[in-house]
Amino acid sequence: MAITTTANVRTGLPEAALAIARASSPKTPQTGAIARSEFKFLTLFALALCIVTTLPYVAGHLVSFPGTVFTDVLTHSLDTNNYLAYARQAASGRWLFRNPMTAVSESTGYHRFYSVARSSGA
Repeated sequence: MAITTTANVRTGLPEAALAIARASSPKTPQTGAIARSEFKFLTLFALALCIVTTLPYVAGHLVSFPGTVFTDVLTHSLDTNNYLAYARQAASGRWLFRNPMTAVSESTGYHRFYSVARSSGA
């Protein structure tokens, strides 16, 4: 016994499959518009992502040892001390920095705009 199904000429898909797809697709007023449920999901997902990625920093501040300060650096790479040295120089008001991690004497400093902008709160 042969099973016969009708297929949509344009897509080649069986009509039953197209009916299921139409019934489960989100209702949008026009093509390309974002449904309210999609916008709600995106907003909740972004908020959850922000909270989850902030938790390690909050935990670091809460469990820091007495007499110490959590520096918001979660990894200990070779560059961390250099970054902190630049941040300290920027916080003290310097515009031209010197690299304290080198044996080469530096007569003039160099400018790191990002560090100055970050320490000044800009």
